[in-house]
Amino acid sequence: MPTIKKLRMALGLSQEALAQAIGKSCASVRTYEDGRKLPPEVLGRLLYLASKAGLAELVDEIEHQAAVWYDRPIPIAEPDGHPSATESPEERKKLHVLLDYVLDSAGTDVAQALRETIRIYFAGVRCLADPVFDHETFLDPDPDSKAGQEDLLK
Repeated sequence: MPTIKKLRMALGLSQEALAQAIGKSCASVRTYEDGRKLPPEVLGRLLYLASKAGLAELVDEIEHQAAVWYDRPIPIAEPDGHPSATESPEERKKLHVLLDYVLDSAGTDVAQALRETIRIYFAGVRCLADPVFDHETFLDPDPDSKAGQEDLLK
């Protein structure tokens, strides 16, 4: 079985979710799983996902595949669009202020809908970035539940 498919299955991701996580199309993931040679940047992103999930055997397998294909080590590459790479702390503070304003000034229904949208979006992004995150606990429908929310501060 191709390494990319082993990784996808170990992470419990669909081809579409993996494609989004590595910045490629679903069709590309299908062709990689069918045996097409992966570009170095894709190998780097797979290394990132495997190492973040603690899948040491798959990290070794990806590194070995990179050595066979490219005769050199491939650096671990964080997926594109990661917030830490695109926003300064000042920009993030401004966004937090804006969000607080919207939540405080909007009607109850609007604020609740926005909170729910943010919560679901966060769980989806977190699941893609950290597949071992317990997103089901975070999506607990009980609004008083704090389970998983302490991870927001990490």
